[in-house]
Amino acid sequence: MKSIKLFPVIIFMWLSLDVYAQDKKMNPEDLQNPPAENVQEEEQIEDRTPEEELQKQPQENKKPPKQKSSFLKKVFIGGGFGAGFGSYTFINIAPIIGYRITPKLSAGLRLMYQYTTFDYFDLQSNKTKKYKGNDFGVGVYSRLRVFGPVFLQAEYERLSYDALYLDGSGERTNFNSFMAGGGIAQSVGGKVGVFLTVLYNFSYDGFDQSNVWRFPYNSPWVVRIGINAGF
Repeated sequence: MKSIKLFPVIIFMWLSLDVYAQDKKMNPEDLQNPPAENVQEEEQIEDRTPEEELQKQPQENKKPPKQKSSFLKKVFIGGGFGAGFGSYTFINIAPIIGYRITPKLSAGLRLMYQYTTFDYFDLQSNKTKKYKGNDFGVGVYSRLRVFGPVFLQAEYERLSYDALYLDGSGERTNFNSFMAGGGIAQSVGGKVGVFLTVLYNFSYDGFDQSNVWRFPYNSPWVVRIGINAGF
């Protein structure tokens, strides 16, 4: 009789445990339809722009962009290169660096090196000899833009060169020149440009060339072609 009375109790406990287990199982619909709160949060994250994501990052990770100094923006470099080969051979290198004082006025420093070699007839030994010389120069100049690509330029140059006299002797000599003229400068893209300068050397006639084989300037007119590049 006791076993018959316990049987309904056992059936009831078994059914209760089965219902509890069913409740604990994940409903497939719940997987496909997550809670509305979670969906809203995910949509907000996806809708954020890259700028908003950056704003969410800690402030200490942000670094202000580097800006060029106002001084460097006005500095430009450049120069020219020239060479000639044959009975009279020379190689010329002339770097420059300048600063734009105003949009139209600039000033700079010009360096120059030239190697020269040629054959000459030595009157003392009645033989043909070879001359080899090295010229070094430094100059300061100012340039004023008049209109468009046209500019005016004034320059002072001090040149140290290997002089060669008709008697075959030689020495290192210094020569000072004051030059003035003008030219044109044309941009070729970005901050790079080319220039053509034509100057007249007002000191040219002040040097006695009657007793020399070689003088650094073949003419009072000085023509230069070069390139400029800004920062």
